[in-house]
Amino acid sequence: MVVCLIAILFVIALDRIWSLRAEAERVAVAQTVGALRSALGLEVARIAVEEGPRALGQLDRANPMDLMMQPPTEYLGELRAPDPALISPGSWHFDAESRELVYRIRFPEAVQSAEPPPLLVRYAIAVVFRDRNGNGIFDRGVDEVEGVDLRPVKSYRWVRRPPGLFSSWFGGGAG
Repeated sequence: MVVCLIAILFVIALDRIWSLRAEAERVAVAQTVGALRSALGLEVARIAVEEGPRALGQLDRANPMDLMMQPPTEYLGELRAPDPALISPGSWHFDAESRELVYRIRFPEAVQSAEPPPLLVRYAIAVVFRDRNGNGIFDRGVDEVEGVDLRPVKSYRWVRRPPGLFSSWFGGGAG
């Protein structure tokens, strides 16, 4: 009886730990994006003071990792249109062809996205501008720069609490 009770408690604990791995990934991605946004804000301030607001256009589609004093250890560098299947889960890279910062999700069950597997989330530095010629594209020297932002290229959403390894054995979600 004691062995059965210990086994049940072990399975429940393992299920909780399994679901918390995805939560840890969500927090790590949010922390990296927050650090990138802070570095971008400092760079925007530097350029605005030294070169003027019109010069902010140079940041459009730039590599945000270049703004970090020390990129995350999971950053693989700039790659040119890499095969997503060859990128290790849990790592970042800058796709030099698409000009996007890409993160390969380690636990895809924790994310809702229209992307096919392997699940990648993509960010790009975008210039916020007043479109003077109405073409919907930032044109340096024509459009008025209003700011700069690091934005997801395609929408995705972290699942609040993804199912654990053994959740289905105990009637559904991990709660």
